[in-house]
Amino acid sequence: MVMPQRGDMTQRRPTILRAKVLFIGSCRVGKSSLIQALLSDGNHVSKQYNMTVTVECSGIKNFLVPDTSDQVEFYLTDSPGKEDLFPKTQHMWANAAIIIAMFDYSRPETLKELEAWMDKGVKINGDLDPIMVLIGNKKDLDVDYLNTPERAAQIDSFIRQYNMKYFPCCVREGEGIEEPFKYLSATYHDQFISRINTLATV
Repeated sequence: MVMPQRGDMTQRRPTILRAKVLFIGSCRVGKSSLIQALLSDGNHVSKQYNMTVTVECSGIKNFLVPDTSDQVEFYLTDSPGKEDLFPKTQHMWANAAIIIAMFDYSRPETLKELEAWMDKGVKINGDLDPIMVLIGNKKDLDVDYLNTPERAAQIDSFIRQYNMKYFPCCVREGEGIEEPFKYLSATYHDQFISRINTLATV
């Protein structure tokens, strides 16, 4: 039996896959702003900070899977960046197929703080084997961030620890905001095809 592969989908109808995407990270790293930018195709980014106080699906964004007619429908789920709000909202972290961890280039401590948030996300969703990516926002505010070996090593260590892909971006300028989701749509789709193939061989 010939198993389906990405790029060889001409014999079936287009598929729409659905995935809950959980955004995690400290306050003011740009989680809500990134979601707003995605939902508005980069046309709207709030300049006023409004703290997120609950976990909620802020909207749905579709991305076409490269080399296919399939799409992934991302349910963009925002979360608070304050530790004291976690006990009241942790049940809403469940069932995340994708975890996006964000830090702020201009505040290096937010990368260190991500370890605690990541451990929570993995503990709650580990059984689902979620795809995880690291996004560094506000790269325009610290152009020398990666020029120091120590900082570059911190990022490299983090993505190795959690088996993640890393993407720098600047939400305010609309730079690099779609690249993580192009990667995620392809990777999530590949997982789907792999599972189909596995089931077909059982």
